Amino acid sequence: MADKDTASKAFMSDAVHFADAFNFYMFDGEQKIKPEQLKPYQTSDAALPHSVGGNAIPTQRHRDIMKELTTVMTDGQAAYALLGIENQANVHYAMPVRNMVYDALTYSSQVSAAESEHRKSDEPAPSGAEWMSGWYKTDRLKPVVTLVVYFGAEPWDGPMSLKEMMGICDPAILPYVQDYKFLVISPNAIADADFDKFHSDLRELLKFIKYSKDKAGLEKMVSEDERFHHVPRMTADAINIITGSNMSFDDREEEIDMCKAISDIRNDARATAVVESKVEDIISIMDSLGFSFEQAVSALKIPADQRDAYREMVEAAQQ
Repeated sequence: MADKDTASKAFMSDAVHFADAFNFYMFDGEQKIKPEQLKPYQTSDAALPHSVGGNAIPTQRHRDIMKELTTVMTDGQAAYALLGIENQANVHYAMPVRNMVYDALTYSSQVSAAESEHRKSDEPAPSGAEWMSGWYKTDRLKPVVTLVVYFGAEPWDGPMSLKEMMGICDPAILPYVQDYKFLVISPNAIADADFDKFHSDLRELLKFIKYSKDKAGLEKMVSEDERFHHVPRMTADAINIITGSNMSFDDREEEIDMCKAISDIRNDARATAVVESKVEDIISIMDSLGFSFEQAVSALKIPADQRDAYREMVEAAQQ
């Protein structure tokens, strides 16, 4: 799991992939967010939202990836949103609460930062109430948007909102309960035609994941999709780790033909099955007819240059 988490985080930390995910979800693939508008932002937020006996209890959460979205203006750059991505290898059934806490802490950090700046300023507060709260009437929060990118082939079957996690509630009360919905990209839920709304190789990663449990469908898809014949090495490595495909790549290759890589796996599997069958035949002949190893391999007409390897496999199987 650690390898999958590391691979997905490294892949989505790339500004091109990060922007592509948000453009797909928020703008139907239109390239509104540019990679060059993104800059790293703190992934850890802390706050003191609770108290017991008058003592505050520190709360801290670490996001997977957080970036500040900026827009170029005549007087320089001005940040206007904070975007976060949470990578999920498996369905998280409490994701609405988890993301709600992340977003709340990020907002709380903004309030704390504003308060700290005001306290250090020599300028008097506009009013006593603003000084006491640490937040002035003119202060503004940067919007926070958190997107979950799910790297599983199965459907996301967890709750999509806070209210979905609740039991039966009095209809007179429920309208007053604040809801929290979270956003998720799930490969299984993406129509094949919609994958072209991605403009980076995030498309190939998510599309491969969608078909990874369907061997026949996967082979057909990668053979017919030209882009899978020229997959960047970093993306091919991410696909391999996240889907557990066990494909072998030449270290010198910068682009991978996924169709050939999958075909190689199938050929290797068939060759392995033939070898395992022969090992079973050798052992069966030795046990049932009392043949020696040499007699058994001679009876099966196994070439002399392969017999040492078969001897090791037979001895290992008999242990």
